[in-house]
Amino acid sequence: MNAPLNPNPTPAPAVPTASERIRARLVAAGRRFHANDNISDVIQGPGELAALEDEVATRLQALL
Repeated sequence: MNAPLNPNPTPAPAVPTASERIRARLVAAGRRFHANDNISDVIQGPGELAALEDEVATRLQALL
């Protein structure tokens, strides 16, 4: 039986989700982000908005 090359591999860093990236920007700017707060100015481009929409849809499906 062959031993693994690295018995304790370091896991690859996780890619932050759209919501994690947006939250980090809000925290760095010292801004609150309550349910009715407008955060549109920290969303960077249509690609990030689409990624956020997909993430929310996935989480809502899991909730239901």
